[in-house]
Amino acid sequence: MAKSDASLSVDTNHETGEALLSGMGELHLEITIYRLEEEQGIKVNQSNPIVVYRESIGADNKGRPFEGKSPNRHNRFYVEVEQLPENVITALREGDLGDGPVRNKDAKEVGNKFGELGMDKDLMRKIYAINATTVLSTIRRVFRICMKRGSLS
Repeated sequence: MAKSDASLSVDTNHETGEALLSGMGELHLEITIYRLEEEQGIKVNQSNPIVVYRESIGADNKGRPFEGKSPNRHNRFYVEVEQLPENVITALREGDLGDGPVRNKDAKEVGNKFGELGMDKDLMRKIYAINATTVLSTIRRVFRICMKRGSLS
């Protein structure tokens, strides 16, 4: 279908198993579905997209870290999750905290900037890189992966 009509997009949602058909509008999709059913004899079940709900950070887990292990089981890492204050999120989005890798000589300055926003400046000196798009998208991706695997009981 997508080969015969370049404005169509067919994707499969691997989490829900549904095939998603996207086009230029509702009429375009109706015509495409009509052609599939009438010309090709393929029955199409139409429904609203299935929404997969995700967990988010509702409260800090300080003192109760999650444990992870490396594939070879020789290394362990512990993760503690907490929400960032709104003023820190705003500063990250506006670029007030810098952008790119944090060099060793700049670590103290970066820690002090985070300290002014109410964060632990000694902990913030250990930041590797600041990039509002890359780091935030990576954090979101890792969080989705962790939530997809389920909660620890």
